[in-house]
Amino acid sequence: MAVEIINEISGFLQKGRAKNVKKLVEEVLAQGSDPKEILNEGLLAGMKIMV
Repeated sequence: MAVEIINEISGFLQKGRAKNVKKLVEEVLAQGSDPKEILNEGLLAGMKIMV
């Protein structure tokens, strides 16, 4: 499910695992997920926690 993967993206981002983040982003995009959702719920959410 895309929501689970987006949460994984956030977690890998927080751990500095760029290769894992890239792989999962490509995976959810291929599944047809909204890029804005990936950005807001995965990438930006993970960055907020790091700050």
